[in-house]
Amino acid sequence: MSEEALPNLLFICGTPRSGVEIMLDFLSAPKTAGWIPEQLADNPDTLRYARKIHPQNWPILGEFYLERRYNWKSVANPAPADEFLNHYLSDFNLAQREYIIPGPEHVKEGEADALKTAIGTIADLERKDNLVLGYYGFPRIRMLRSIFPNAKFMQCIRDPRSLTFRMVRRDEQNGNEFYNLREKILPRMPQVLQERFEELGDIPLVFGGIYTRWMHEVYKEEMGELPPGDKLEMSYSDMLSRPPYSCKRAMKFAGYPYNKRFQYYLKFHGIHASNQRTNRNLNEEESELLAKAIAPVPEA
Repeated sequence: MSEEALPNLLFICGTPRSGVEIMLDFLSAPKTAGWIPEQLADNPDTLRYARKIHPQNWPILGEFYLERRYNWKSVANPAPADEFLNHYLSDFNLAQREYIIPGPEHVKEGEADALKTAIGTIADLERKDNLVLGYYGFPRIRMLRSIFPNAKFMQCIRDPRSLTFRMVRRDEQNGNEFYNLREKILPRMPQVLQERFEELGDIPLVFGGIYTRWMHEVYKEEMGELPPGDKLEMSYSDMLSRPPYSCKRAMKFAGYPYNKRFQYYLKFHGIHASNQRTNRNLNEEESELLAKAIAPVPEA
């Protein structure tokens, strides 16, 4: 499928719990936006599920659609596209399986054409010229740009202290499953981060902080390769404290007309935790240790 036949693509990406789903939900609302509904995300080879959203976008259902979309069970909701992308790109989740960052070299023969065809079919079924897809974890921007050279990328960013704290606490509830993989994960990291782990000590908080820093550094590198007009960093703090500012930036970047109803939707959507949470849950020694673990990597 030619580039001219594809919709305008916007990928929303970021680390878990950084606001990806909030922005995906937000930017799927304009009437010109197409997206991946939940049923299609669960059944990525059944593209006909894309038809479910055609008559249901804002503003066809009225001005209160945004506030009520989760209460109307018959209305399709947007879903992250991780499994959809992994269905067509067999190594898309290589970072989660083997902690190797996939690039263009991991796109197997025929996969790019199959994904392009699926994207084009979804846009046709939804009758949209724009398509928004969200995913979590490592950026994989190089991989996706090798297939869609005109795609835009929005990165959702959250304070790494808050990300690490929530990740470590959740892992503790799961019996430290992630922490127990450190011997497999650490060799994949840059040498400077491996040395930092040895220096700070082998404890879950240190490992979580260094892993978070690794993800931030990979995002910094891959986002840095994009032209200015094809990338946008969206702060979780701004989503929380400055909804109108966030709205205008996101809508302008996506190329959607701005409507004040969207800023109220973002404001009352329910962002449940702030970046100050760690200050109430870590003692002074833990806070200092975490700050060292997540410190930026010095420029070479």
